[in-house]
Amino acid sequence: MVDSAAKGQLKITSYEETKMSSLENDLYNYLTSTLVTAESLTDQKRVIQRLISDISHQCVTPIANVMLYTQLLEEKNLEDSAEIQLISQQTKKLDFLIKSLVKMSRLETGTIVPVPKKQPLAPLLLSMQEQFRLNLLSKELKLTIVVSEEMAVYDRKWTLEALANIVDNAIKYSPKGGTIRIAVDSSYMFNKIIVQDQGRGIPENEQSKIFQRFYRCEDSADQPGIGVGLSLTRQIIEAQGGYIKVASSVGKGSSFSLCLPAE
Repeated sequence: MVDSAAKGQLKITSYEETKMSSLENDLYNYLTSTLVTAESLTDQKRVIQRLISDISHQCVTPIANVMLYTQLLEEKNLEDSAEIQLISQQTKKLDFLIKSLVKMSRLETGTIVPVPKKQPLAPLLLSMQEQFRLNLLSKELKLTIVVSEEMAVYDRKWTLEALANIVDNAIKYSPKGGTIRIAVDSSYMFNKIIVQDQGRGIPENEQSKIFQRFYRCEDSADQPGIGVGLSLTRQIIEAQGGYIKVASSVGKGSSFSLCLPAE
């Protein structure tokens, strides 16, 4: 009966007035209710994902209009306006949130599927230098990239976004004048992209929570962010058959490893 339930072919073939038959009937009722509950949860998840996608889609145009008019106000006002800057910052934050929710929803529903292929990791790593050049300069940070000839199986577009989320966090939480290091560590099954920073570190009791959607560490309130970057990163890496892990000590920085299939 358990095997049949696993295959979705659960049924009782005979009814007898015996203890075994009574047990069989109880097991049948339990497995049936479990299947119904699972199907109900799946349907609810689809509805929620569809709702997020619909709301996000409807928000794209209004947000784009607000950003456009904010830019026009900035150009018309010769003097810096704190109010306009605040509107601009919050609009960009909302825009990032909406886009991230859309991506997560589409990944979860399978609307968008990464297409991994075996390719070198070096171009992926080197692209971080140019992408974050201004951010690094503003905080006087040094980005050290250890170029590797290793290859991995990954989707360049999606993995670029996942890695960028990790590097962006490293820049946010690194002290002025610090160093961020990106390197590759190879193994038989996975090749790991390791991003190390010299930031404040993550308490051990929070390390298992940071990949949850909208979760932010208690001491990160002074930094911009909404808690979706790491969740999206994990989703992207897992969708390609990989995994992500973190090692961190308070006051000594953090090390994030994006583990991608070697073959």
